[in-house]
Amino acid sequence: MVARTLAVAAVLVAAAAAVPTDSRADAGSDPGRAAVTGTVDGYDWTLPAGTDRAPNSGFFSEYPSARIDLRGLDLTWRQVQPRPGALSTSTTGTAYGMDLASLSDQLDDSSDFWMRMFASGKPWAPRWVTRKCDAPTVGPDYDGMRHLPIWQPCVWTQLRDTWRRLMIGADLRSDDRLRFVYVPGAFTWAEFDYDMVDAGVRQTGLTFRQYRRWHQRMVADLVAIMNGNNDDPSDDYAYKLVYTGEDYPYSGRFGDRVALFARDAVVAGMGIRNGITEVFNNHLGEVPAYGTTIGEDGHLHTDDDWQLFDGRRVAAAENECYTDCGFHSQDPLWSVPMSNLKALQLRMNWIYAVPGPSRFNALADHWAWVRLEVGHTAETAPDAWVALRDAEDRYWKERGDKTWDGFPYVRNLERWLVQRDVAADGTPVRGSLVRQGDPDPYNGKSFESLRTDVSDGQDRIYFDVDEDFLGSAPGAVELKVTYRGFAGRTWRVGYRTTSDVLVTSPVVTGTGAGALRTVTFTVPDASFDDSLAASTDFYLEALNGDLEASFVRLVKLP
Repeated sequence: MVARTLAVAAVLVAAAAAVPTDSRADAGSDPGRAAVTGTVDGYDWTLPAGTDRAPNSGFFSEYPSARIDLRGLDLTWRQVQPRPGALSTSTTGTAYGMDLASLSDQLDDSSDFWMRMFASGKPWAPRWVTRKCDAPTVGPDYDGMRHLPIWQPCVWTQLRDTWRRLMIGADLRSDDRLRFVYVPGAFTWAEFDYDMVDAGVRQTGLTFRQYRRWHQRMVADLVAIMNGNNDDPSDDYAYKLVYTGEDYPYSGRFGDRVALFARDAVVAGMGIRNGITEVFNNHLGEVPAYGTTIGEDGHLHTDDDWQLFDGRRVAAAENECYTDCGFHSQDPLWSVPMSNLKALQLRMNWIYAVPGPSRFNALADHWAWVRLEVGHTAETAPDAWVALRDAEDRYWKERGDKTWDGFPYVRNLERWLVQRDVAADGTPVRGSLVRQGDPDPYNGKSFESLRTDVSDGQDRIYFDVDEDFLGSAPGAVELKVTYRGFAGRTWRVGYRTTSDVLVTSPVVTGTGAGALRTVTFTVPDASFDDSLAASTDFYLEALNGDLEASFVRLVKLP
């Protein structure tokens, strides 16, 4: 089983040149060891009954639904402090067409909530702040709104003081119902969209030094406030803060000088949220704030010991824009699951979703599976999986200053189950399922399956299981393989048992003209002890014709 984090890189180098340890030895064909226990059309998202949800995880939104775990508490700065001095808990507000109830009314609801305060937009900011600070606005943004330069010392001081009154004075930070809160120091939709920062450079002469000084101060101020402005660790709530920026943000003015500001916010103690996981192939591979990097082998490597994953903080995605927000998905029933797989590969524990646009009803089985996935660690996860694919990352393709094996294509989405290229019989090639520019041109081209290449001697696909997923005593598992069913093609699974016998499963025979099907094997006694080729744990083997597979899941059984 694979060791966690980036130590796997050394194994991958060895795998490329290794001779399979089974040396093509005959595997015992014993159907009793791995029985086929089910076959369904399409994907199989099922998990055993009684699978537990992870703590500090779920779905959040402003839109009520039985499947939404957290309601939203939205405010504007003007709403809570229309005049200098004390907060107003009775004033209402508006933002983006939403009518916002008073703070008092929103707090009357006893259910858990997430929170956002819209601050920088001219309609959101108190008029007295604009007058007091003599702050010229910048913009407009893509919604036609102008924003206060919150990096200006006077503006930030007033916003910081309002935040202190909310979090310490009104003691919102320690309210058990407040699960997390977006930082109030951002722009359009309370996000760190650098369009407004770039506008500040053009329109007000903002320099990088000024912006960096403010950004560092902003992070330090907000963390200190959430920690009570004291040295008592029992009074610390900074883990509830969620930074809304990106790694390598699109900034025409500051470029890579702000590339790691999101990571810096996490290091300072905040959680983080990404708003573009709907475009799951682009700009989401090299993301140090989430502990993920693109390795030299072209796979995504995630450090499960990265401090973001401490069990208290939030790593969030927003997966609701597929046929709006400027996106035009040709097939939302495909793009929604793929964006969720990306969020899960990044170890997200919270996902923003809207029942209609996120296709809750059409994809009910998939969303039920996602709800049981988010927030788990390798040790607690109900399954480990890999989406077999090659996907173009146009962001790094256009930059061209970071490359890897297979550039600009990234291999797979992997969550504690890794597909390895193994010489001399286990190097699969791209399959025939192809997508292009869905839901946005920047999502590039992707091959959504891998296949064996029997004509070139490559008849196996090898897999390695994370050592923390099953531990030292794997026990019984289910192996679910989603493959293309072509009539007459046959394949099987090979693995080593706990008694050190190499065995194979019953043979699977394809039917039809290539539609996706998922076959389930019940495996009672696999060792998963790195004893196969290049320290892998099991393989899929083509017998007659090529095997083309799209998704592989290893499921723990009670």
